[in-house]
Amino acid sequence: MQKPILIFDFDGTIADTMKVVLETINEITTFYRIKKITAEDVPKLRHSDIRKLLKQINLPIYKWPFFIYSIRKEIEKDIDKVSLFDGIKELLITLKKNGFILAIITNNSKTIVDKFLTINEINFFDYIDGGNFFSYLFGKNHLIDKFLKKHGVDSQNAIYIGDEVSDIEAARKSNVKIISVCWGYEKYEKLIQHNPDHLAKNPEDVLKILKEM
Repeated sequence: MQKPILIFDFDGTIADTMKVVLETINEITTFYRIKKITAEDVPKLRHSDIRKLLKQINLPIYKWPFFIYSIRKEIEKDIDKVSLFDGIKELLITLKKNGFILAIITNNSKTIVDKFLTINEINFFDYIDGGNFFSYLFGKNHLIDKFLKKHGVDSQNAIYIGDEVSDIEAARKSNVKIISVCWGYEKYEKLIQHNPDHLAKNPEDVLKILKEM
């Protein structure tokens, strides 16, 4: 039986980028005329995807492209400060040893992803597709559809692994299965409400789920 292609999200699934994102926002608040994020704001924003976050800090939508560009440049500059989630490296090593084809589809830039993978010595991915400003607005399903078509992959032979409700929605629109992970930016309670195909509380659960499929 052919193994499914495993498509990973990046932010909140492989890399814990939120700390750098929040620090960057505070560095550029004056320029964009928005208030700084306080310690009290962090728990609420921690579980927000970029679209929710930008709305919560009351940034006008016409400024979003420039704002996202600024955040990306800072993340790229401070990529060595971004942490790899515990257990991810071991998970990827095991998946690769077991013959899975691994991919990353993300709204983030491929340059940032490549640098992070190199620093953390996890260059195990066969394909990496990054997004742009429009992918934040129109949804990740367009990136998934483009990937499937480009590589001739049947949607039934692909599994998306991501941490946000938007990942569940994108997977459904692209007709691929979704493993939602609980160590990222969305709370367990929120994920379970949207009925993902599978739910992993830790990286080891991903292996268990794949063995049972």
